[in-house]
Amino acid sequence: MASTHLKKVETIMFQISQEDSAGMELLWKDGSLYLSLSKLMIDDGNIWYAIPFEELRDIEAGDDGGITFKIEGANLRIRGESAERLMALRHLLLPLIERKTEDGELIGELMKLLLLGIKDREIIASLLKRDVRTISALIKEAEEKGYTAGMSVTEKGKSLLSAEEKEMIEKAGVNT
Repeated sequence: MASTHLKKVETIMFQISQEDSAGMELLWKDGSLYLSLSKLMIDDGNIWYAIPFEELRDIEAGDDGGITFKIEGANLRIRGESAERLMALRHLLLPLIERKTEDGELIGELMKLLLLGIKDREIIASLLKRDVRTISALIKEAEEKGYTAGMSVTEKGKSLLSAEEKEMIEKAGVNT
């Protein structure tokens, strides 16, 4: 199932439960979490689980540094080696759940994705709910305005991010 369109996010432990199974203790499985063009993918070594972005209803942060993806009728609980990386993923995906990114916000969103190491135009297009041609034009515009040099974010590009966004990206292991 390995593909050039998958980006490994984290080595994880996960459990899938029905939404109404509160209080029921479930077994945790070891696996890996990947981000694809249009969905989250989990590999437990035997089975691949796919969660399309459009099926995500919410992403909650847990007290233990894990996150819970809420989908229709089920919950996917994840704990990883890096709580910061999972929180950065949560912050990256929340705008996709809440609303489509407005055109005026696209360059800022592009800066965040590039800083997090997501440079594949198809993945960026999927995350920002735009077509690849629009993303290519956006990347060109960002470079013309001095926000990027190639696919690297410049200091001017970093200035588009809020202090909170910079902090979350740094917690994900990226120096801004």
